[in-house]
Amino acid sequence: MDWVSVSLLSAFLFAIVAVLDKKLLAAYMPVKVFCFLVGLLQFLMAALVLVIEPWSSSPSVTMWLIGMSSGLSWGLGTMLMFYGFSRLEVSRVIPIAHTYPVFVAIMASIFLGESLSAVQWVAILITVAGAGVVATSRGQQTSNTNNALVYLLVLLGSVLNAIANVTYKYALDGIEFWDLFAMRSVCLGVVLLVAGYQAGIVSQVRRLASN
Repeated sequence: MDWVSVSLLSAFLFAIVAVLDKKLLAAYMPVKVFCFLVGLLQFLMAALVLVIEPWSSSPSVTMWLIGMSSGLSWGLGTMLMFYGFSRLEVSRVIPIAHTYPVFVAIMASIFLGESLSAVQWVAILITVAGAGVVATSRGQQTSNTNNALVYLLVLLGSVLNAIANVTYKYALDGIEFWDLFAMRSVCLGVVLLVAGYQAGIVSQVRRLASN
């Protein structure tokens, strides 16, 4: 399977996850509880990976910091996307949240020395422009000030996800893939646990688990 097929499959799976996320947030739980549960799952994923593929890297302090910053940025970006899900239609949030390839391309060209052809830049810009049209022309009116703030937060989350992708790519030069995956999951989990923590959170999780 080539990288194009893998990327398309990833996009398809993410679409399924996004719709399920929206359903859970709309019908079953507040955003704080949702963040807390996803944070716990990230720790479980990291533990499972380390059991199957024990840690084998010896990264420098710099690589440690870059790897951790990737996970923290991913956590913050994901948290803002979840917040967007809780306030807006998922078909509006996802196009804005997925403008991050533009930011990735810009950052990668600056920090990683990567380059794109003019045709590739045009393709990226057309994709993002189309996403913007979809986000602003469907469903409810978007002139509401509170909605505008939510859109800005989702866009900020997109920038953070771009930072996470670029730093993740850079960290792979000094950390093995599965080790970095576990590190990212732990850092992402920390952010979501902190964001979702509130008084009585354990009791709320127990009630949800019984349903």
